Amino acid sequence: MGFSNLTICYEAIQRSYRNAVVEFVRKCMMNAFPADYRAKLQLPFTREWDKMASSAGERRQTGELTAELKDDFDLLGVNHFFNLLRPIMMFVSVGKVLDH
Repeated sequence: MGFSNLTICYEAIQRSYRNAVVEFVRKCMMNAFPADYRAKLQLPFTREWDKMASSAGERRQTGELTAELKDDFDLLGVNHFFNLLRPIMMFVSVGKVLDH
């Protein structure tokens, strides 16, 4: 019996894509901000960071997720990518406007 489309999409988005983006963000931010990458990461999520951390811990306590949290970057979900990448997208957009 094969996997459903939902299972295939979940695996692709939540495991492959999410993990690749989180690893990319982790490497870039740790290289760019070695002394304060944690504060820079949390900045776009100031109001929700504590909830993100408690939810991630709760998912592990209930057994819904078994992967250990390596660091704060592991608190990021696909739903957080827009807030994290919006400043970059704005910078790129401004750069394109300035180039023309």
